[in-house]
Amino acid sequence: MQLSGIVRFLATAIMLSGSIIACVEPYDLDYDQTKRILIVDGVLSDNPNSPQTISIRESIPNGSRNFYLPISGATVEVIVDNSERFRFKDIEKGNYLKPFDLIIEEKRQYRLEFKLADGRSYVSENESFTATSLIDRIYTQLELEGIPKASGYSPAHYVYLDTQDKPGKGNNYVWSWKLFEKQNICQSCINGRFFVDRRTGVGACRDESAAIQINDFFYDYQCEGDCWQLFYNERINAMSDTYVDGNPILGRLIAKIPVYQYNGALLEVKQQSVSPSAFRYLKLLTEQSQNNGGLADTPPAALIGNVRDVNNPTEAVGGYFMVASERTTMLWIDRRDAVNQNLPTIGFLGRPISLEVTNDPSRPPLAPCTDGRFRTPNKPNGWIN
Repeated sequence: MQLSGIVRFLATAIMLSGSIIACVEPYDLDYDQTKRILIVDGVLSDNPNSPQTISIRESIPNGSRNFYLPISGATVEVIVDNSERFRFKDIEKGNYLKPFDLIIEEKRQYRLEFKLADGRSYVSENESFTATSLIDRIYTQLELEGIPKASGYSPAHYVYLDTQDKPGKGNNYVWSWKLFEKQNICQSCINGRFFVDRRTGVGACRDESAAIQINDFFYDYQCEGDCWQLFYNERINAMSDTYVDGNPILGRLIAKIPVYQYNGALLEVKQQSVSPSAFRYLKLLTEQSQNNGGLADTPPAALIGNVRDVNNPTEAVGGYFMVASERTTMLWIDRRDAVNQNLPTIGFLGRPISLEVTNDPSRPPLAPCTDGRFRTPNKPNGWIN
């Protein structure tokens, strides 16, 4: 995937190498995790086919975890080379879409500025990038003990790539992925069944546990038409070229893909080049989240990036505004090796499928494949039937 939100920014292996400056906090802040703070995330890339947004949210403490409130109604602009201004469109859920005429180019300077509806104004540091290399090769290897589970291991396809580092130190790589799997189940109901309103055509699960006095049962409903499940990397995979300057990067582990099913799957892999300061931020994010449980856990210190309040420089502002060079490649994983070895599959639900069984010819209804971040009815480019 693109770096479409730093806190959600993903990849499978954490193999960070190179010389890293330890601290990226621009101010000496006394950070209190019981307070609400603004989180600003966004990466603009030189890939014209990639939809790019700026996300503005407020982190609200909620026990041991944080709740994120989307902030809409802001005026968001990016300034190029301290002269040209480009206005972003407020779309939904605190996301602001890049205008089509804003072209992201190598070695130009990009700065984020925005004003909230309450009048507070924020500005980022200038960001730039150098073009990244092409992905020369991408390939898989089936590992029988691929992914640890509660008891033993699940088989998985390990995905590796080769690329050529450009001469001159200072290249910083970030890899991420998105997986498309054909899905047959589009709705699951716990303690009830799925009904479709004949008037509106909208379906929903109806709780029936009280009527039948049974708890914790599931019914699964098949998709109404084609549907693809989307999976994303959950860990940051980044590397500087300190120890490989000008040499090939060979066999970089990008993903560990479980054997969900015997059908083939399509993997999209992205390689991005970011600035040294952005890389240092990602290093800090890795240390404070991945090494302490996961990206959803509250880190032990504020992840202060390159955005500040114009009138209150001591305000803690989380997240990071980046620009990046991006190269994308697709890989079809046919899983014939898993089929030939009759390896166990794990499925998408983490349990056996439980279809509703009935003598009623009108039931069970089919469930729609709702287009969104984790599911789509649109056939991905490169899919093989």
